[in-house]
Amino acid sequence: MENPNLKELLQIFYMLSGMDMAVFNTDFRCLMNVTYDAPYCSAIHRSKVCLDRCRRSDSEAFHRVAETGKPYFYTCPFGLFEGILPILDGERCLGYLFIGPGMTEEAGGEERMLQIAKSHSEELDLELLERRMVFVARGDRNSMESYAKLATIFAEYIVSHHLVLPQTRSLGQQIKEYIRTNLGEKITLSKLSKALHCSTVTLTESFRREYGITIMEYVGQERLRLAKELLRDGDYSIREVAEQCGFPDSEYFSRFFKARLGLSPSRWRNQQNSHISSSSSIQS
Repeated sequence: MENPNLKELLQIFYMLSGMDMAVFNTDFRCLMNVTYDAPYCSAIHRSKVCLDRCRRSDSEAFHRVAETGKPYFYTCPFGLFEGILPILDGERCLGYLFIGPGMTEEAGGEERMLQIAKSHSEELDLELLERRMVFVARGDRNSMESYAKLATIFAEYIVSHHLVLPQTRSLGQQIKEYIRTNLGEKITLSKLSKALHCSTVTLTESFRREYGITIMEYVGQERLRLAKELLRDGDYSIREVAEQCGFPDSEYFSRFFKARLGLSPSRWRNQQNSHISSSSSIQS
């Protein structure tokens, strides 16, 4: 049997514990998880107040682990067991493992959990929470501690088998690389989100902060750059250029091109050819 890859490793932990295991990079951005939804948590997140409280709790936990370099296992604001572990290669942190959620017997049972949830927001649908509570992993404190130790072993395995590499590119650079590689395809924030394993909000905010423009503005710039290159240096038809640059049809492409350069693709190409011919005549 071959050694498990990263996704298989996360699935093994889920099958053993019933809890999700997710890998985050050093910017606290999720790179991969088991993709099993946490139904109970998603029901809680329907309340903006509760979602904000969860995010603050996660952020505080991640920053604590980043500062101490040590695993941190805790009870979230809604009574669930969770944990974050650094993935350490010597003194260098490659990322983090997140495990959870789980419910311990010490939490006080389902009734107590519902009371905790209700104390945070009256908006929550307690009947929905009760139905979804069946999906939360259960165990006593000893079981959760055992899973925590198992997660530590998994973190060591990830390092020894080079399943997570040091982060060398910013999120903005990764977005640019994806766009350049997929210019001929339909590019949406949803596709980018799935490809880079992070939310559309994180994508848009990170890219604007790094480059000062929106992602879709950059997509337009790159498509225009490629279109000019193909028109100038190739014998492609307008339809073929539109297809290679990811436009739905040649009419849309022509409108897009003229709005930015003031000329249709055909006239722009003729103008470029005229300049080239003029330059050649002067040189000869």
